[in-house]
Amino acid sequence: MSLSDVGLALKFGEADRLALLSLKGAKPLQYEPDSPPSKSYVVVPDTMLSDPKTLQSWIAKSAAFVRTQEPKRKKK
Repeated sequence: MSLSDVGLALKFGEADRLALLSLKGAKPLQYEPDSPPSKSYVVVPDTMLSDPKTLQSWIAKSAAFVRTQEPKRKKK
């Protein structure tokens, strides 16, 4: 999960990422206009922030996805 001035973004696998992006107001996370958009993080629509039940569902999907991922190895 990422919370910044861009908004609240959640990390997903491809299917859930595309499903969230199909909702009005959702967009790929992009910190700077000239930086490439994220291939895994999606900024949730502002309207979802006032709908705790729906937001909780998407957070649960994101957490389930992240638990399936291998931990990143620290670079030496």
